Amino acid sequence: MENKSRESRKSNRKRSNRKEEKREFRRMKNLKNEEISIWPQFPIADMENAVGVMEQEISLDPENLDNGSEKSKPSLMCPSLRRQLQTHKNVLRLLHEYKLASTQINGQRILSIQPIRWSGPTPGIECEIFVGRIPKTIYEDTLYPLFKMVGEVFQIRLMVDMAELTRGYCFIMYTNPEDAARAIIQLDQYEISPGRKIRVLASVNKCKLYIGPLPWHIESEEVVRVIYASAWDIEYVSIYRFPNHDAAYAIVSFKSHRNAALARRKLRPERLFKCNEVHVEWARVDWNPSNVQMRWGFWNLNVYS
Repeated sequence: MENKSRESRKSNRKRSNRKEEKREFRRMKNLKNEEISIWPQFPIADMENAVGVMEQEISLDPENLDNGSEKSKPSLMCPSLRRQLQTHKNVLRLLHEYKLASTQINGQRILSIQPIRWSGPTPGIECEIFVGRIPKTIYEDTLYPLFKMVGEVFQIRLMVDMAELTRGYCFIMYTNPEDAARAIIQLDQYEISPGRKIRVLASVNKCKLYIGPLPWHIESEEVVRVIYASAWDIEYVSIYRFPNHDAAYAIVSFKSHRNAALARRKLRPERLFKCNEVHVEWARVDWNPSNVQMRWGFWNLNVYS
């Protein structure tokens, strides 16, 4: 009976330890909503020690310590959390070695040489490439050195989920278009891990949004006014109506992909025209309207195609 009671207490302690680990893991995940900047003026040894202390605190189980002895049983930390902590260590070393700045905004983990080693304007879209089919265990500590072999990398935007696992793709911007073109040739179908090949393609700059179908009774000028009042950094707004005026839709062009992505989140149907049937989506790059009447901005062009 006493043995059963001892085993029951031990089992309860293990469950309690697992709950503590899960709470710590959730606390770390909640930090993703904050913008994090890491600068190289902080000693890399201090940052690595901080991660090491966190790992040690999570690993040690006070209940397993025998009468004050510092020896403990093997760590109960889950393998995924251990891998995540090791990845953080590797990324910290990367930031220090290459003098990079790191930020995390809206599910994007961004590594950049700006403003530490770059004071000029941001390179254009022709300098950016798309990298797909990235394994879930591959992060910036592997991607940056690989693509830097081709040329100077200006920025890496790695897409991550709530658990900070990669979504399988990222965008890499070089300082010049020649290096970007060379990376596509040299690294497309590169075997980044056994049996896993990545795709490297030219990045498509999505800067246009499709809004429709629009309420037919609302004038084009009113549609343009509402859109300009709800977003910013707009290059132009095109309103398209069929000749019979039964339906209409709008194409909104922005000056940058980032502002287009932010506007896509903000331009909700209920905020625009009190109509839930309106959809806000990315406009197709190869989209070519035909048999419609076009109204551009506040000026009626009456162009038919």
